[in-house]
Amino acid sequence: MEKVSEHSNNISVSVARFPMVEKRYPLTRKWWEGLLQFRKRFLEDGMYDPNSSPYLAPDIAASWVRSRNAGVNPLRKAPERVLTSEEYAKILKQESQLIDIGRAVFNEFQGLTSFFASMSLANPNGLTLLNEGEPLKREWLIWDEATLGTSTISLCKRFKQPVQMLSPEHYSEDLASLNIVVSVAPVLDEKGEIVCFLIVRQPTIDKPWDIHFQMVCLHILECVTAMASRVEHQLRLNKINNRLENTENLLTTARILFEATLANINKGIITIDNAGTIVNANKEGCRIFNQRSEVLQHRNISEFLSNQSRIMDLVGRGEDARLEEIFNFGNNELPYVVNIQPAFDRANNRNYGAVLIFNSKKNNTVVNSGLGASARYNFEDLIGESQEFRNAIARGHRFANSLENILLYGESGTGKELFAHSIHNNHRPSGPFIAVNCAAVPRNLIESELFGYEGGSFTGAERNGRPGKIELANGGTLFLDEIGDMPLEVQAVLLRVLEDKQVMRIGGQRYNKVDFRLVAATNKNLHKLVEENLFREDLYYRLSVLSIDIPPLRKRGNDTEILSKYLVKNYCTKLGREVMQISPAALRKINEFEWPGNVRQLENAIIYAVNIAAGGVIELTDLPDYILLDSSAVQFDAAASLDIKGKILPPFKETEKRLIETAILNAKYDVAVASRMLNVSKSSVYRKIKEYNIEY
Repeated sequence: MEKVSEHSNNISVSVARFPMVEKRYPLTRKWWEGLLQFRKRFLEDGMYDPNSSPYLAPDIAASWVRSRNAGVNPLRKAPERVLTSEEYAKILKQESQLIDIGRAVFNEFQGLTSFFASMSLANPNGLTLLNEGEPLKREWLIWDEATLGTSTISLCKRFKQPVQMLSPEHYSEDLASLNIVVSVAPVLDEKGEIVCFLIVRQPTIDKPWDIHFQMVCLHILECVTAMASRVEHQLRLNKINNRLENTENLLTTARILFEATLANINKGIITIDNAGTIVNANKEGCRIFNQRSEVLQHRNISEFLSNQSRIMDLVGRGEDARLEEIFNFGNNELPYVVNIQPAFDRANNRNYGAVLIFNSKKNNTVVNSGLGASARYNFEDLIGESQEFRNAIARGHRFANSLENILLYGESGTGKELFAHSIHNNHRPSGPFIAVNCAAVPRNLIESELFGYEGGSFTGAERNGRPGKIELANGGTLFLDEIGDMPLEVQAVLLRVLEDKQVMRIGGQRYNKVDFRLVAATNKNLHKLVEENLFREDLYYRLSVLSIDIPPLRKRGNDTEILSKYLVKNYCTKLGREVMQISPAALRKINEFEWPGNVRQLENAIIYAVNIAAGGVIELTDLPDYILLDSSAVQFDAAASLDIKGKILPPFKETEKRLIETAILNAKYDVAVASRMLNVSKSSVYRKIKEYNIEY
């Protein structure tokens, strides 16, 4: 071989890093010309053995033999495409992250690649994912020995080492004619499998044996290897970041689920560290301490304990226990049974703190189950889209999170109790919901009903006494419906309970502390009752700090139609029947009716219509008579007349009797309410009841 220069030793040292190219360097003119002659003879005589050539490295010669044995024709032009545009676009989308990394690495090495013709990133099949520089004509081509024969990519894929090849070393004449030097380095994953290839193409000069050109070739091979290493590093870094992100997401999910779990546990739960600092509290725990979560956090549990408390002593020793403690909440002292669950790592003898689980001395779960004292509805269950109704719901949401009493105004049947349920479930869902209708309890019994009594207090009293509804509401909500009908003497006692938060039973000698939220409701004008001395002014102002006006159905616009369809669907589903439709004429009549009984009356009318209707559609004549005979909308147009379908209306007296019976039924046998529904005097209703012998 010819002498090249004094730099030949440096070349030998450099190529030692790349076993696939080590035997070629230093490159000489004789070697180059011998390679060209050998290639010419091989193309002319396909039987010529590549292994016998001194101008092909052994690994390249072996690849030539494999290519020939596979039937690859070196003179055949390489196909332009082996993938469809849809297949190629799908692969690019799948490898978008890898392409972004490759683009960033290309930008990093831009200043070192002045001799590059192009840089490419290819997948393990040699399919080009990214190219910068001279455009490629075969970017959709899969580069392997079975397609093109020997190439840098096929050898790099086989040996998983950096490869550099001159044009004549390629098996395919189509590639050999490009007059380029191709350098390829693999990117490997943790298991040593190929993720992608980094490829650099550079033009060949007229005298490729020039020592400076050889140095440039080695420099480019170093660059492409460094680029591959950079991509490999970034991929691993991204994988680590993804794992960290997934771990963080899992931790966040676990925290949110844990907090959601705590929030829905009926018992108050407080977590503290080993110094007693409050770390977290669920919704019921915040209610017990009468503090918002952000205020309660970082305070010390000792602030609420008596000097005789054993809680911190047990926490410090890492002992689990169940004990009764008196907690100081401002001016209130309330007893709670506390379960202490230590967070103690015994393997490392490290104390992290404890979980405190609070149980009221009265088991509210027993109270709830025994009395059916539970609230079934939430704000999400309230149906309506009118602005007036949505404003009332928005107020309910805001007021529910306060600690003040709430007064609900609204006509009969507007849904005051549903609002009370929703307020309770938004604020104290784990506590009891105790409802009392002040108008339904006899005057001589309402005091004992509310405040309870001791045994033997009066004739007929139970021997062991009985707690009142206020005591039973401890830890929850007391709902006083129709509070405008509460006797004045009882109002005075209720006011004292609201001010002192303690109640004494009739015949009792001591006060019991109570913690409840009062929601009152009325369909009367309390302010007017105050002026008439029928309602205590001081109680009125105590109740009306937060008030909500629930609009009647006639002022809720399209809500009547929305509610009608909802009620039909709900009732049909309850009966297991196919959901019925409402005819246009019937729907028009429903919208025209004033609904003095509001949603309750509408619901009863829908139940009546569903049971009367013969087919799958509620017709006009299926509605209750009092709607059909409504004086404000009794005139029928031509279209509505068709819905009667030629039926003869019943006699007037029979219709009047059914109308009164339906009104009494809808009014729950309250003649005063029925008379308002019928828009007649109460005496007239009584007269008709006697005339038609109506039982109620």
